[in-house]
Amino acid sequence: MAQYNFGTGGLYLVDSSSPAQATQVGVLKDVSLDISFDTKELRGSYTFPVDIARAGGKIEGSASFAQISGRLINAILGGTQTTAGSTIGSNNETGTVPATSAYTITVANTTGWSDLGVYDVTASKFMTRVTSSPSTGQYSAAAGVYTFAAADASHSVQISYSYTNTTAGQSTVTLTNQLMGSGTTYQISLWNTYKGKNVGVKLYAATLGKYSFSMPNEDFTEESLDFMGFADASGNVISVYTTE
Repeated sequence: MAQYNFGTGGLYLVDSSSPAQATQVGVLKDVSLDISFDTKELRGSYTFPVDIARAGGKIEGSASFAQISGRLINAILGGTQTTAGSTIGSNNETGTVPATSAYTITVANTTGWSDLGVYDVTASKFMTRVTSSPSTGQYSAAAGVYTFAAADASHSVQISYSYTNTTAGQSTVTLTNQLMGSGTTYQISLWNTYKGKNVGVKLYAATLGKYSFSMPNEDFTEESLDFMGFADASGNVISVYTTE
């Protein structure tokens, strides 16, 4: 009886540490795997070749997914450092310049603060940051405190900035410059069950070649991962599992 398959199933990366650490590619939207071979033709003076031999082979795959995971990003990028805490962007936090001196606004989050600009809603223009003593259309900022000119009193503004959050579970993945050739080798497993029948693929050794991050308007953020398979130390390349 023929076997069919439906849906994406689960995709897993398993590293070579002891014990091995497995990382699931969360909310898997789609995955594809291509196995291709080069061919060499023996051709004489006639139109068609007299023989064709299979030459080099290649296994390439790609997956798109939606779950943002620091552990997965760390696995994909390789050569990274993971630290506790995270930097968060606050986009267009609203405020009003006081009508009287000292014309300052303190943003809601000041830990690890870094300025990302101010938009003057009343004047319909972006403001210019200066070191001190701002004049019309200017501001100065330090440690999350924004100072404006008296001429801009009572103006509505939108302040953008970043700050740090050390709440448990927050993490920062930083990619450092590595020597070429370095990188983690993973086993990659893809499994799915449909109507009681199983289909699975295992790459015994794979390198992760590309990571993409897309944030479209009116849709969920989508990430994608490209990978290539090769032979492990025992010469194993790929296994494909079916019910039949």
